[in-house]
Amino acid sequence: MQRSFLVFENSIKSAETLKRYKYYLVVSIMSIVAISTKSKISLKL
Repeated sequence: MQRSFLVFENSIKSAETLKRYKYYLVVSIMSIVAISTKSKISLKL
């Protein structure tokens, strides 16, 4: 019983870290896109 609970807890922790990594990935992609669009706009000006 205790072992299965530990496994369950570990899976929850790994899921949380996955969510965090996904969030960071999305933020980094958004910032890269924003920087590229800004540079394109400045090049046009």
